Amino acid sequence: MMPTLHMIQSTLLGWMHRYHDAALWIERNGPASDKLLHMNAGLILWLATVLLRGRSWGDKRNLLPLVLLETLNEVADYLFPYRWTLSGTIADLFWTFFWPFLLAFLIGGRGTTGRRR
Repeated sequence: MMPTLHMIQSTLLGWMHRYHDAALWIERNGPASDKLLHMNAGLILWLATVLLRGRSWGDKRNLLPLVLLETLNEVADYLFPYRWTLSGTIADLFWTFFWPFLLAFLIGGRGTTGRRR
């Protein structure tokens, strides 16, 4: 049982490490700042969730995958630190969540009542 658990743990950490290395490469070599990358990633993840679920734009449940994925991203930042700071994590969370949360709550009149038309 333990070797299997160790294998799963090392595989997950390996994936997270490769993801984190790719994210750092994009941040270093891309034309945009880290904050702009977080804003765009947040919007893209939220829009993809809305389109895949086929629910109302204001359905707050569309925010759950965004929250989960950004939390995992920040866990990766913490586990594989490259200039990690708490203030940087808070800023990343703010910029990732800002537009999706604002739009979902501004649009959100109907909320979870039905499918998008």
